[in-house]
Amino acid sequence: MAVEQAEPTEVLRRVGQNLARLVEDGSTIECGIGRIPQAMAEFLHDKKELGIHTEMFGDWILELIECGAGDLHEENHQPRQGVASFCMGSQRLYDYINNNPMFEFHPTEYVNDPFIIAQHDKMVASTSDWRST
Repeated sequence: MAVEQAEPTEVLRRVGQNLARLVEDGSTIECGIGRIPQAMAEFLHDKKELGIHTEMFGDWILELIECGAGDLHEENHQPRQGVASFCMGSQRLYDYINNNPMFEFHPTEYVNDPFIIAQHDKMVASTSDWRST
């Protein structure tokens, strides 16, 4: 079932802009549920080679791939995939991810495992404030 997210408020956009400053080129990002990840994504468009290891794919991932910031192609001759446990968003998101080898799904016990997360260089996590959803 498609779930459309509300546009972030100006306050949430400023939060997203501040969070985006913590993300360097080549970082791996985790974005939580809500409007904060969507707000942060719009300020990551000028970044390069961002990996995605997150609990949930939202529509924000489409923005990052389309602008070239989200790098889900190849790394060291190995396919680099976006990793998540589930996705929630628009029908466009579901259609894009469906049978797309750039995306890989694992149980939350794997995705949220600190040992697995620690293997990523420059990991930056943004979890959403419950009031922003």
